[in-house]
Amino acid sequence: MKTFTDLSLGLSRRALLRGSLAVGAALSMGVSSYAQGTAKLPDQIAALVPEAQNEPEAVMFGLSIPADKADGFKAAIDAFFGFPLKVQFQGGLGPQKAAEIAQLVSRGVPAGVDVIYAGEGTTIFLRNSGALIEDEWAAELGIPEDRRVDNSSVKIIDSSLPLISYNKDLVKEEELPKSWEDLLDPRWKGRITTPKLPGGAFLYNTYSVGEERMTKVIEGIMEQDVIWVPRTPDGATRLLSGEAALAIGVDIESQVIRGAPLDYVHIEPMYLAPWALNLVKGTKSPNIGKLYAYFISTDEGQAALNEATGYSTINRAESTKAQLLAKYNPTYVPQDWIRENYDRLVAKYSNIMGLR
Repeated sequence: MKTFTDLSLGLSRRALLRGSLAVGAALSMGVSSYAQGTAKLPDQIAALVPEAQNEPEAVMFGLSIPADKADGFKAAIDAFFGFPLKVQFQGGLGPQKAAEIAQLVSRGVPAGVDVIYAGEGTTIFLRNSGALIEDEWAAELGIPEDRRVDNSSVKIIDSSLPLISYNKDLVKEEELPKSWEDLLDPRWKGRITTPKLPGGAFLYNTYSVGEERMTKVIEGIMEQDVIWVPRTPDGATRLLSGEAALAIGVDIESQVIRGAPLDYVHIEPMYLAPWALNLVKGTKSPNIGKLYAYFISTDEGQAALNEATGYSTINRAESTKAQLLAKYNPTYVPQDWIRENYDRLVAKYSNIMGLR
């Protein structure tokens, strides 16, 4: 005959077994919930999921997602992984935000930003300031080399910062400039818009044009009654409204996907400027940042980004940017050349532009 102790021990064992199975199932669901997503994640990416699910929301700064597209973009991310990735997207003035981040990190204060998308100049500044995670995390995630800027940053878009764009309703194709010097023609006086960014188009095209020629172009541009704007989206707005006929250093894809009559001016060689996705030092959500970086490096991520913004890399032939530039042969200025010349040329061109 079983005693009360025997019965209670048996009950305890059965309860313990049921509890263990329940916990095991819960843990299994937590670790492998991504398996319900559209992606089959590599082991090194799947290993990030449990910790990412326990991290606070990650703030991604640098690329605004239009309000009418934000829900669809977020849904694509969550469907990819099979669980809600806690991310918040913010846009704004990149150089100012970068300066703020650098200052906060140097003081050991939370930067309020976990991931920042930035062009080469801003990335150089943040790295020199010690504000970015510098280990080779991007390479360790197995992200292909052509989808990385380097081992510690992932390519998110190929920016048109070095390019010239135009309004097709205002300029006939045969009237388009065929060289940088053509921008100094009196016909373009008061008809050009551009952000006052010495580290943009003028810097990148110095690689092919040469410093002496580009210096003369910038000096001439300063006499052309340029419509200066604070940000690249503002330049696209001026171009679309017809206030300007040409734009220097402005991405137009977000307008093109809405049917705007804009296109790029073909001046060879044609350079693009990859924007790097960087992890900010001190982030409390590094695994969320890495998962998002992996997502944005895939064809699925690039397609979702293109659908939401029109922006992407040119890795996918069907992307808006790739289609706009399909008849050309865009390439990249070598990273080593940019890093070697960036500070000197930006200082020189800033002086010509009256920037301090």
